[in-house]
Amino acid sequence: MNDMMCIETMLTRAELHELVWQYPIGELARQFQVPATSLAKTCDYYYISRPPAGYWQKLAFGKMSEREALDNLTFAAEEKVTIYNSKGNLDSRVP
Repeated sequence: MNDMMCIETMLTRAELHELVWQYPIGELARQFQVPATSLAKTCDYYYISRPPAGYWQKLAFGKMSEREALDNLTFAAEEKVTIYNSKGNLDSRVP
């Protein structure tokens, strides 16, 4: 019997895109209890743009950076993205 607990979070690409531009990827990864690199790879797989290096520092000093729009050429904005958190094996699975 497998006693690992698996929790999955399902979001649309549009919802994840919104979160990625509101919070640093490390903060989101902690919230979803997955490694930040896995969450970043999931964003890359689903063509969800992420803030460039220095974005959060500039924002902290009041300098607005332009936010990239969600690319809907490969996947629809309403495409479901599932983030899995399983005890002992935390990851964000990319198909």
